[in-house]
Amino acid sequence: MPRIEIVEPHCVVVIGNTAQLETRALRRSFETYRTELRNVRIGIFDELFAKLTGLVGLLEATLRRNPFKHNHVREKGPGTVVRTGQLGQ
Repeated sequence: MPRIEIVEPHCVVVIGNTAQLETRALRRSFETYRTELRNVRIGIFDELFAKLTGLVGLLEATLRRNPFKHNHVREKGPGTVVRTGQLGQ
């Protein structure tokens, strides 16, 4: 059995929301703390949600501009597009 050795593990922690950083001093302190950590990324729930929402919008727009060949598109609810088929077919 091969030996696996982890030298510098990385982790992601998602906590709280930006409304909890009520003052400029708290925001500055949090940003300093977050950027100084090594191998740990700290995210805030509403920041992550905003990034994912933007990514979904970008992907949906890209699919509308460059649709799959021979695909079938159907709506599965607000903001959800289900595509079948493969690229290049």
